[in-house]
Amino acid sequence: MADKKNRRVIKYRRRRHINVGVIVFAAILIYISVYMIVYFSRDKVTIYEVVMGKNASITNKTYTGLILRGEQVVNTDKSGYLNYFVGEGERVSLSSTVYTVDESGMINNILSEASESGNVVYTSENELELRNLISKYTLSQNNIDFYNIYDFKQDIDSKILECINLNNIRQLLEASGSSGMEFQVNTAAATGIVAYYTDGYESKTEATLTKSDFETDNYKKTSHMSGDLIEAGAAVYKIVNSEDWSIYIEMSDEDADKYKDDTRMKIKVLSDGREITGDFSIVSIDGQSYGKIQLNRYMSTYVKDRFLELQIVEEQIEGLKIPKTSVVEKEFYTIPVEYMGRGGDSSDMGFFKKTYDENQNESIVFVTPTIYKATDEFYYIDTSDESVLKEGDFVVMADSSDSYRIGAREALKGVYNVNNGYCVFRNISILTETGEYYLVDTETSYGLKVYDHIVIDGSMVKENQVVFSVN
Repeated sequence: MADKKNRRVIKYRRRRHINVGVIVFAAILIYISVYMIVYFSRDKVTIYEVVMGKNASITNKTYTGLILRGEQVVNTDKSGYLNYFVGEGERVSLSSTVYTVDESGMINNILSEASESGNVVYTSENELELRNLISKYTLSQNNIDFYNIYDFKQDIDSKILECINLNNIRQLLEASGSSGMEFQVNTAAATGIVAYYTDGYESKTEATLTKSDFETDNYKKTSHMSGDLIEAGAAVYKIVNSEDWSIYIEMSDEDADKYKDDTRMKIKVLSDGREITGDFSIVSIDGQSYGKIQLNRYMSTYVKDRFLELQIVEEQIEGLKIPKTSVVEKEFYTIPVEYMGRGGDSSDMGFFKKTYDENQNESIVFVTPTIYKATDEFYYIDTSDESVLKEGDFVVMADSSDSYRIGAREALKGVYNVNNGYCVFRNISILTETGEYYLVDTETSYGLKVYDHIVIDGSMVKENQVVFSVN
């Protein structure tokens, strides 16, 4: 019994074995958790790949242009039936017959009968007139003004029509026994292009234009055609004696600011797709800005028009296309280009900087800071790398005692390049803008190249920052 009382049971602690797998799993789990928290809590940097782009060749905005040109209105001094002898838009000379007026209306019947029978007359006098026109053109023709051949063609066509019709009228009047006293032949009042309408704008000039003149809803024009009965004093045609003409387009303040420095402008006429270039300026009419395009060709093509629907054709520009949001500004030290030199036997280009030891003994060291831009006047050096150059340092010119104190600064526009996983500033030269993008020069020194990767929002990063990108 005593033996049982003295017997004690001693419990030993079991040795715990470390489970390496559990520890590794826990570490990985903690790492992933921390990474996910950091990943979802930080701002994401979105990357853009630089591509080539071009601006739109034609703006989408449509303008209504008002045409002014030198126009002389001709009125008839006789009542009767009207007959035109040249087509609208054709060129006439002083001796050209433009229209006839007869009181009886007999001329219309004579011309209709001659046309139906094919009975036309062509005389030796007519042949001489045509020869004179050809000779005159031959003597004045040159390769530079080749487009004058179209004017020559119009003169020939007009003269042939005039000769045939007048010869028939005179011949048939004689055959009918009529004296033709009631028949009046009217030649051109001046040399130029003929138009058979009036609209009240013929005497207007830039100085007399008003804003209401551009309102097309109230625009009216009066015209005549062969066979019309007209009263004495009526306007029967007008003549334009110069190829010079102007188109005026109303511009918003934004447009006026955009084109204020332009002296030439190309426009596209929507009715026929023709593109025309002329001198450009901005004028004020009733306190409103208007674009004025002065032209000296194609006037006869649009002589029947007072208003033209058109678009402005922009200069075609190609460049690197980058988002506007990528662009930031950064300040740099500027160092005159004449202080750049080559260090000893090295092929590296850099600057000779003055340094001083603890006893103020001067020495010259060669430094090679990162250059961000080079012009004909300056090199642009980073301000943050003070171990190389800082404000107050002096650089000296090679083979000279001249020195330059570092301190002057200038801001450059640029973007952050992340080709290597961290941000490097690259300066840009903006050519133009299109929508939400800039087009920048492909030839900018120390700039961008096609397929470079840049930060879309430049305000989110800074120089040398490592980026975790999201595409």
